[in-house]
Amino acid sequence: MRFNAYLQLRWRCFYSASQQLIQQLRQLLLWIMVLLGPALAALGFILLLALGLLYQPELTAKERLTLCWCLLSGQTLLLWLYQQAILASRYRLFWHSFAITPLWRRGVDILLMLVCSPVLVLHLLIIAGADLSQWRTALPQLCFALLQLLFTLSALYRPLPTVTLLLLCLPAVWVLPLQFSTGLTVLVLMWLCSLLPLRLSLPKIISHSPLLFWCQLWRQQPAQWLSRLMLILLCLLIAYISLKQRPDMGALISFSTGLLLLLISASMQLSSNNSLQLYQLFFQLYPNTLKHWQFLPPLLLTLLSATLLLLLEPAASLPLLLLPAFAISWYLAWRQPQHFIGGWFAASLLSSGLYILLGIV
Repeated sequence: MRFNAYLQLRWRCFYSASQQLIQQLRQLLLWIMVLLGPALAALGFILLLALGLLYQPELTAKERLTLCWCLLSGQTLLLWLYQQAILASRYRLFWHSFAITPLWRRGVDILLMLVCSPVLVLHLLIIAGADLSQWRTALPQLCFALLQLLFTLSALYRPLPTVTLLLLCLPAVWVLPLQFSTGLTVLVLMWLCSLLPLRLSLPKIISHSPLLFWCQLWRQQPAQWLSRLMLILLCLLIAYISLKQRPDMGALISFSTGLLLLLISASMQLSSNNSLQLYQLFFQLYPNTLKHWQFLPPLLLTLLSATLLLLLEPAASLPLLLLPAFAISWYLAWRQPQHFIGGWFAASLLSSGLYILLGIV
């Protein structure tokens, strides 16, 4: 079988899976178009601006490493979302029936991976159009581009270890007084650890109580927890970098970040809904009190988000302004999940109105 024919087949499978993914996220995408329709063309410019910050000499090593972690985490989450579409996992047995060499298969994987890696592609374009006569000054940034490629590959084939290690290395990048080159070395070591064939064996949980039963159920959903935790940290760090660049917009940045954190935290209720629906017959055999623990994950994530939001030093009244948005979003995620995004948008407008009124007063 020729490579071109194989590539066309893989592209059709990728396109079909992407369409199905867009259908699942159509409500969110609709509101993104409503909110950011005129500004969608500027998102690429914002991404270029974020990559350009890496080359600013006045940026501290901590801020530069924070930006690197954000870029790596963003592209890792995006590839995790598109992993099944890129690898065409549904048709794995079908592909193995073809006389395709492993080199061709990996080559198509990488081509489709680049389609879903705008951060990496834009950075490579910046490097290709840059004057590298003084390459020694830009050597750390060039090393980061190579690190981006390595993390992209590991995120495609081993997303769960990659996300876990990125979360584990954040305290070292954030707390320790590292130089930029040393921080990149730490990230390289974390990437090497993601290649190790290790499996984390969690202790067994005996379900003697409803809480332990739900804990056993939650441990089977690491992707739901890790993806949201990384999204929360990503939003906070982007807000931190934005505050460093525009301290005069601190109140607006903190408020917008709080709304995004509420969206991420309240969406955990959707995962609890899926668990209840999947094991519906089981839950019907027990009292309704067993179902009450389904509210614990979104509440824990909301508490964590509110605690971490204090690091941005927002106004003392910000939690009260965000309370209506959280109550409405969480209730709709529980009772009417099909209207969750629209409800969050309406609740955000309500909180924004309170924010404006208090700001005027």
